[in-house]
Formats: sequence, structure tokens, C-alpha cells
Amino acid sequence: MKIETMNKENARLVRAILENDLAPILSEYGLKLELRNASYDSESVKFNNFRIALDSALSKEGAALATELEWREKMGHQTLDQNKIHKQGKHAFILSGYKPRASKKPFIVECLNGHGEFVIAPYTALAWFGVAA
Repeated sequence: MKIETMNKENARLVRAILENDLAPILSEYGLKLELRNASYDSESVKFNNFRIALDSALSKEGAALATELEWREKMGHQTLDQNKIHKQGKHAFILSGYKPRASKKPFIVECLNGHGEFVIAPYTALAWFGVAA
């Protein structure tokens, strides 16, 4: 099948081709493929944050969280427990990432019930995942 024009459906098809065909090849070499949002015009598709990393490598947000937690400990700020599970009603959350450029809601939490990722403010992160002194 030859793609003649780029539209939303074909951009999704290109993503599927990359994930289904390229990912198994990379995994043989101990690498993984990370594709983020895509933009397209009538002739091309561009994936933002196209990244090939080691299988054991943290995501960009995960590495930023590790750096933030290390900085908090070093500077004597209230530390956060990355392994703590916070329950909010029927849902359970873990701390999974950090966005250093986000000033209002830099912390990323992942819902363990499969409802995706959410961003939270620093005071919420301290309330949910703070370590008592």
C-alpha cells in the first residue's frame, strides 16, 4: 500500500508502522522507541520528541523526577517518596515524573487503575507523597 497524501488516518498508520515494525528491531539491540505527539501537513508527518533509548533508561520526565528528588534531599527541602501509593477514592496514584519547565503543575502522577497520567501542583505532591520528618 502506497500512501499518496498525509492526513490524520495516514499519520496514525505511519505511527503504527514505526511502533510495530521498528520497535521489534530495536528491542533486539536493547533499545526502545518513544514517540510523542505528531503534526502533519498534506505531504509529511513529524513526531515530536522522537527518542530511541536503552531499555533500562528512564523517560525524560522520570529522569527529571529523579533529579528533583535528589535536589530536594541535598538542599534539605521536604522529600517525596516515589514508591508511595496515594489512594484518592477508588483510584490509586504513584509519582511518575516531573516537568521542570512547568511552574504551576510540574509533578506527573500515574493512575494505577489505568486511567492515564495527570499533573499535580507541588503542594499536592507534598500532601500525597511527602515524607514526614
